[in-house]
Amino acid sequence: MKKKLYILLFIPLLLVAFSGGVYYGFNTGVENYYHLDKVLASNIDVLRAKDLKGGSDKELKHIYWELEMSINEAIDSYNWYHDSGNHLFSKLFLSSHLEHLEKSIKNLASYRGSNPIEDDTESLLCKLPEAESDKERCLEMMEKRREIVKKYGQKS
Repeated sequence: MKKKLYILLFIPLLLVAFSGGVYYGFNTGVENYYHLDKVLASNIDVLRAKDLKGGSDKELKHIYWELEMSINEAIDSYNWYHDSGNHLFSKLFLSSHLEHLEKSIKNLASYRGSNPIEDDTESLLCKLPEAESDKERCLEMMEKRREIVKKYGQKS
């Protein structure tokens, strides 16, 4: 009787543990993939932004601004990965993203170093959120972004 009770208790616990592991792994994978892919994909934004630089039409400037923000988000994603990413998971399942990560961040930082967004504009964007914690987080991300640009932008 005890053996059957143990088996009946073990099976649901095993299913719960398995389900929890699958859930954790899926969420970790999606989050890591999102941030790593953003860094690699923004190399295309660098090329587009270089092509659009100096365009005088309002439409071109709007597209240019979106690309510039995408480049900043990619640098922020790189910072997120190094601060919070699951490195073991990424090495196992996202190794193709990691192959070109350093080359990509050097390209992004080099572009941002030679084409900076004015400090006033970035600071203004950080004043938009209503919550004080969001403003502080924005300023912190901006400072980390500058550090990455200094670190990698000068090497290329």
